[in-house]
Amino acid sequence: MVGAYFEGVTQNRLQGNLITGNSVAGVIIVGGSDNSIGDTGIIAGGLNGANVIVGNGSGAAEQGGVIIANSSSNKVLSNLVGLKDQNDNQSGNKGSGILIKGGGSNRIGGGSKSLGNLIGNNQSHGIEITAASSGNMLNHNIIGGSLLKKFENQGSGVHLSGGANGNKIGGEAPTLFALSIVKAGNTIAWNKADGISLDGSATLGNSILDNSIFGNTGEGINLLNDANENTPPRQPQSMERPESLEMCPA
Repeated sequence: MVGAYFEGVTQNRLQGNLITGNSVAGVIIVGGSDNSIGDTGIIAGGLNGANVIVGNGSGAAEQGGVIIANSSSNKVLSNLVGLKDQNDNQSGNKGSGILIKGGGSNRIGGGSKSLGNLIGNNQSHGIEITAASSGNMLNHNIIGGSLLKKFENQGSGVHLSGGANGNKIGGEAPTLFALSIVKAGNTIAWNKADGISLDGSATLGNSILDNSIFGNTGEGINLLNDANENTPPRQPQSMERPESLEMCPA
């Protein structure tokens, strides 16, 4: 069972829903493009157009909160994935919070803090990108927790494998309506494995920029089996205070 299923369709919008109790996934997009899951922002403690995607999957592989398969240019913005509210540290999905498998140029979060997703409590990774997925952008998400809140995922905050290439974790992103380009890193904290893990020699050309990564059980950034050609992460040139939940998005 799937809460919302989009196959081969474009320009649909899913907003303001509680999506829970589905045995496979909360949301699946297959062969679709330019669809929006959420997108009006989590503002001043309210949910507005956010979807609450929690309690989905049955623990099998490729199940969980949101699955994007062989799809491009979709947006997942301002949702709670694995949390019933901003104080929930227990619920989760049985699988990864968001899985991109064979997709390109999808956006998870955006250039404004209010467009970021809160992703936590999931039984696998917060965000997983695999199957040669390329050109996807992750911006302004809080994955596993913040300075003041913990809702850790049981796997890594972000995990790339299976030849995922050319994806951007943090770095620059367009703001709402593409009015400007800003630095839009993610907060990736308290996850039970690594903050960000990349696995496999075909998993390369992925950028990791401007993120706040702390408090994870494993490495902050872990390159496994020659991922990203074993290029070591850059050393930070300055230190900034990690964003709190009240700051992003709230």
